[in-house]
Amino acid sequence: MGSSAFYISEIVFGDDGYAVVTNGSGETADPEGMQLCQFPAYPDLPAGAVPPQGSIKVAGQDLGGLDNSEGELALYLEPSYADPDAVAGYVQWGEIGHKREEPAVDAGVWDDGAFIDASSANSLVSEPGAHSPDDWTIQ
Repeated sequence: MGSSAFYISEIVFGDDGYAVVTNGSGETADPEGMQLCQFPAYPDLPAGAVPPQGSIKVAGQDLGGLDNSEGELALYLEPSYADPDAVAGYVQWGEIGHKREEPAVDAGVWDDGAFIDASSANSLVSEPGAHSPDDWTIQ
């Protein structure tokens, strides 16, 4: 797993949905070069100083939509999508076998064959270090 101050902290589903990436470190950090991925969408995180516990919101439409029936989000340090060393975080819901599951499992940031049943969720929330469905709160 690649080391990063940032983690996927929230996913809000629906037409106005969005994903939140948070600086979980105690220092200001810059996510320049990082991407959030829901295959086949790979929006870049905006460069710039993010204070400790500060967040970046990425619109669901930039990720191809965020539907609670199924999906995935991977946080990449750089655009090396098959390289486990480039994966900083991951979550999948609704089913297994999404495009970025294997590198996330190899990186140690997600449990093999795990997914969240988010079918009744409005959102999913996590703390730093989330590696399994048990680390996410369904809201």
